[in-house]
Amino acid sequence: MTEHLHDGAKCKWCALDYEFEMPAAVVEACRRGDLVLFAGAGVSTEVPAVFPSSFYNDMKTRSESTADSFPGVMSDFEAKFSRTELVKELKARFDMADSFPSLRRAARQFHEAVSTIPYIQDIITTNWDTYFEEECLATPFVVGEDMAFAGIYSRRVFKIHGSIANVSTLVVTESDYAESLSRLSQNALGARVRDLLAGKVVVFVGYSMTDWNFQRLYATLRADMGKFAPAAYVVSPDDGRTAERNGLTHLRTSGVKFIRELKYALEDDCLIPDERYDELGAIESRALRADEIAKEIPHRQYPSVLYCWMYLEGVTDACFRIQFRRGSGEYSDAHRVQMLARRYLLAADQAEGRGRFQDAAYMQGYANILLTLILDEASDADAFPYFFVYGSDDDLTHPDEFHTAIEQSRRRAPRQRAHARRMLADLPSDMILTHDRTLPDLHDLGPVSPNGRNVALHS
Repeated sequence: MTEHLHDGAKCKWCALDYEFEMPAAVVEACRRGDLVLFAGAGVSTEVPAVFPSSFYNDMKTRSESTADSFPGVMSDFEAKFSRTELVKELKARFDMADSFPSLRRAARQFHEAVSTIPYIQDIITTNWDTYFEEECLATPFVVGEDMAFAGIYSRRVFKIHGSIANVSTLVVTESDYAESLSRLSQNALGARVRDLLAGKVVVFVGYSMTDWNFQRLYATLRADMGKFAPAAYVVSPDDGRTAERNGLTHLRTSGVKFIRELKYALEDDCLIPDERYDELGAIESRALRADEIAKEIPHRQYPSVLYCWMYLEGVTDACFRIQFRRGSGEYSDAHRVQMLARRYLLAADQAEGRGRFQDAAYMQGYANILLTLILDEASDADAFPYFFVYGSDDDLTHPDEFHTAIEQSRRRAPRQRAHARRMLADLPSDMILTHDRTLPDLHDLGPVSPNGRNVALHS
């Protein structure tokens, strides 16, 4: 284990990051889209890096409960105070975790790590928080009726113990647990969870294998599979003997360490490193400054500046969308991004051939950002072409290069300059044009699905 030391003490963030051997079957299942995460509170707020005391211990102390199980303690708390007080305490815990940057980061670090693995499409959790929805852009399915719409979403989180976003669904007390197990044995949500357990490779993470509540839930969901149940794994820094007695393969490490190692294994041929998003942020910042410079150019004197405006809109739009959709993982799939870049470049060529030079410039800017995600040499913020002028064969990185190219555009690109002059003829000198987000040439190429095998228009 690699230990991080802070003030002579082992780091609470990585003290449980034991080295382990990642099973090839897990990596391959993930690559195929057949890996399901089954997540417990140990990947959320119930870790020492977030709170020094667990919710279970806090409620046990306040209620003076003698119960041993989690739902037993919650039942005693509810009986002594009220359901409202129990929910209030739970909500206050999540609010506290979100109110301080270090706590928020600790509570969500697992979810953030998962978010950029596009091949993880199904998550099952007993947690009540909304972290998978917020960090992984997963659509929650909480009650059986939700399942009618499961097919239209690319990433789903099945919340079998309810959600703090819908407090009437919370499964907390002993009676809640009993009702929940009964529902899961009958409704469509339980059927979907059992189907996933029967047909996918499942990794349990964030659970204590000695927890009676977990063992009961696990036994209920897998009761009718017997020896035909597929391979399942449990990620836990604890001793693995209990896991093996339950028929699970134990991977001794933390949940975050497991996800990071899985990502490293996937980066060999298909997963874009997370560091590219940071590089994209640096490019966006400089592109916004380039946009300010381009808008200072008088368009009546230099009409070809129109195309730099359009190009930089494509650049900044792509930066925004990619970072906004980061949690979905769709821009971490190298194959999908490569295909998208090709489509934008093809559409740009078609637009230029049809004389729609402003559309071509916009799509070139969008494509250049896509290329920064997949090409090592294109991800350098210093080398990115921040300016665009028809007639220039060079990547225009610096303002001086841009000013020289714009001066030369009259001679080098007379057709494009004449088109720009016509478009800007009635535009006051203190105004600029912005690009319409409708891209007919991209539309002509047909739709593409979010999983990269075929992306919606202007993705």
